[in-house]
Amino acid sequence: MTDPTPQPTARRGRPRDTAADARILQAAVEIFGERGWHGFTMDALAERAQVGKALLYDRWATKEEVLVAAIEPLGSALTGTYPTIRDAIVADLRNRAKLALSLSTRWATNRLPIEAESGPPFLKELARRVGEEPVLEMRRRIHAAIASGELPPRTSVTRLLDAVEGAVYMHFVAAPNSLLPRIALSIDSYVEQLVDDQLWLACQLAINPELSATPN
Repeated sequence: MTDPTPQPTARRGRPRDTAADARILQAAVEIFGERGWHGFTMDALAERAQVGKALLYDRWATKEEVLVAAIEPLGSALTGTYPTIRDAIVADLRNRAKLALSLSTRWATNRLPIEAESGPPFLKELARRVGEEPVLEMRRRIHAAIASGELPPRTSVTRLLDAVEGAVYMHFVAAPNSLLPRIALSIDSYVEQLVDDQLWLACQLAINPELSATPN
């Protein structure tokens, strides 16, 4: 199956200006979140990032390439190895929480699946990468932890992920904007305590299924 997501085109030109690139990618996230695909133009990007269009086209051949470069990192699946499944879940949730504190990131990632329904095919693939792949990767890691004996055999992967992902959404995404600066100060401690609580509960329910109100 052919991947419809635009791939970066090798470009010749002046050395990369990392500060300008960062402004362009941030502008791409903001504009897509505010205006959607049809309002996402190279003219708007150049104006928001305060760069010339020549610089934009020197970096990316099309607006599709710019959008992929800007949005894909917002939902990257966890990579690398971690000593324990706890460490892996904490790392994944910490990344998600920090991204969720950005209003422009929230708007862009919330808008992506909506735009994917009626936009060009690459948006659907991008939405899959950002929305589905991170969750599938964490499911894979938890299943591996169960198979290795790190977690009990009866651990409910779905309930564990629902609990931690849902808590992060409510705490960071659904929080009033006025509370975000204070919430940002406690990301690490909140995420670590959340994961510890839910892993303990998941183990208790796996060992004593009669404690659960519903079956696995």
